[in-house]
Amino acid sequence: MLDSIMDCPKADAPHTCVVCAKDNVIPAALQRRFIREIDAVSSPPSPARRLALASSHLPFLAQPAALAAAVAGLAGPSGT
Repeated sequence: MLDSIMDCPKADAPHTCVVCAKDNVIPAALQRRFIREIDAVSSPPSPARRLALASSHLPFLAQPAALAAAVAGLAGPSGT
């Protein structure tokens, strides 16, 4: 088990994080802290794009259409 998010592999590419506002497993404040910690160790420094959903812990089950729309919105105009 990891003792800290800092023990995870470092993000060296642009990345996006989804904050699930109604998550009862990992509170949104802790999710945002994880994102700050990941941003702090990204190489080169690259802040995460953040998406927020009014979803529970599993947005792909609780709100699949909202999650799909949010992810699709990250793609460029040609879908890439």
